[in-house]
Amino acid sequence: MRIRQSEPQPMGFNLSKAASEKPRMQLIAYIQSENSARFTAVQDSVDAVLVEVSKADDLESLDKVCQSKEKTIGGGWLKVSASGTVKKAFGAACDFMVFPPATAVNLIPKEKLGCILELDAALSEGLLRAISDMPVGAVLIFAKEVENTLTLNRLMQVQRVAYMVNKPVITGISAAYSEIEMQALWDAGVSAVVVELTDDKSLDKIADLVKIIDKLDVTVSRKKDRTRAILPRLQAEPEPPEEDEEEEEEEDE
Repeated sequence: MRIRQSEPQPMGFNLSKAASEKPRMQLIAYIQSENSARFTAVQDSVDAVLVEVSKADDLESLDKVCQSKEKTIGGGWLKVSASGTVKKAFGAACDFMVFPPATAVNLIPKEKLGCILELDAALSEGLLRAISDMPVGAVLIFAKEVENTLTLNRLMQVQRVAYMVNKPVITGISAAYSEIEMQALWDAGVSAVVVELTDDKSLDKIADLVKIIDKLDVTVSRKKDRTRAILPRLQAEPEPPEEDEEEEEEEDE
């Protein structure tokens, strides 16, 4: 799917397949504003393009991607706190927006735009569970420096978020990830991955990632599916009432 959908989608930002189709991990290309021209090289391969917004001048690049006539699903990643820039970014003709927890609630639109919350994988259990009731469609966990290989430590962090948060989970990956690493993320409950395009080498890797995603085993039982079974058990089960000792004695007689 590389066109904007008119019907509501589970992930909130038009990246999910229709319910009748086989579930598939989504691939999002992440670019900085100065590299916005790179999106034309991958727009036919990826499911969406994400543009970094770290200053007011980046809004021009964001608009360029979001208003592309090639029907590219586009979004911005807010890394600026100035209310004026944030408000303009949310007003852009985009499909979705990634923003940090420090974003003012009154600036977050309630309609039209898919909202994705960027969060720290090390958040406490209580805060992670609270996200399930937040007005966002998905969550993104992205390390400051994405390693070229997926470590067990990182996989555990991702899986922990998938267990605790009843939202689609997106995470950052290296363009060099192998099929084994991508399968591990899918099994852990990851719905979409973000890969940064920094140079021609990373552009060349996009085609390889698309092939890997197409070969993933989607028939396995995903860890994300267990989330709904865990959430109802948050409240302690009531203990059975104690039987009256006198009644027990009468029964014994």
